[in-house]
Amino acid sequence: MITVSWQASQLILPLKVTPKGGRNCILPYAPGDNAIRIKVACPPEDGKANTAVLSLLAELLAFPKSRIELIQGDKSRQKRVALREITHSEARLLLDKLAVAMQTTTDDAFDGQVG
Repeated sequence: MITVSWQASQLILPLKVTPKGGRNCILPYAPGDNAIRIKVACPPEDGKANTAVLSLLAELLAFPKSRIELIQGDKSRQKRVALREITHSEARLLLDKLAVAMQTTTDDAFDGQVG
């Protein structure tokens, strides 16, 4: 399961990013995944892949990009992002949207204390 956390009105998500992946997408959930798997077409140079990841999440979740922050893993495939300034109910809705994109259910994919 993917462990998410709730800290000070922020939903913290673990990501595993594949740059130069051919297209921008979230990959389906597989048992044993411990992060949301994302592919982006951009290469990992000059922050292009990170920007593509944040843009993909903003578009997919219909969430303001200005409230998504890369908090760990700037130069790593393993990253953590924070979705800032949200309520518990918004966090649950965002996790539901992610689960749909990952072709699974929130209960199957995510573990953690949100709400």
